[in-house]
Amino acid sequence: MRIRDAAPEDVADIVILAEARRRQYECWQPVFWKKAENSADVSAAFLGQLVVNPAVVTRVAVQDGRLDGFLIAWKTPSPPVYAPGGDTFTVDDFCVRTPELWPTVGRALWNDCMAIARAAGWRQVVVVSGHLDAAKNAMLSQTGLTIASNWWTLPIDPESGEA
Repeated sequence: MRIRDAAPEDVADIVILAEARRRQYECWQPVFWKKAENSADVSAAFLGQLVVNPAVVTRVAVQDGRLDGFLIAWKTPSPPVYAPGGDTFTVDDFCVRTPELWPTVGRALWNDCMAIARAAGWRQVVVVSGHLDAAKNAMLSQTGLTIASNWWTLPIDPESGEA
């Protein structure tokens, strides 16, 4: 397996993995994670900007000529009421081809990200993950990450006025 910077030619494969994850997350939380009809097109345009931005960490894992995972992280300002002691980076897009790849491909991408973080002097990293993404959450827990926050959601039906 090779971990490297993502390139513009990787965007189409990254979008395929992201779209599969979106479909899964939508099953788990059909309102909060509802996939937009044009999500692939929007993602391709957005990711195209990210992979050429030197301020954004965009890494891919490639095995046997196939992109098996990706990780994207960017600097996120901390709320003014908190002081983590340095830069916080958010990993909002972190995906592997199949859940079985989290212990290998996911872990390799995570270790690569942490090497970048240490070399760059990051103080904190925050990773976004769906609450039912068991394989990903298990891998994240095994790396020493802890849960700092939970987001709770309630769909509201504007027609009936009921939740």
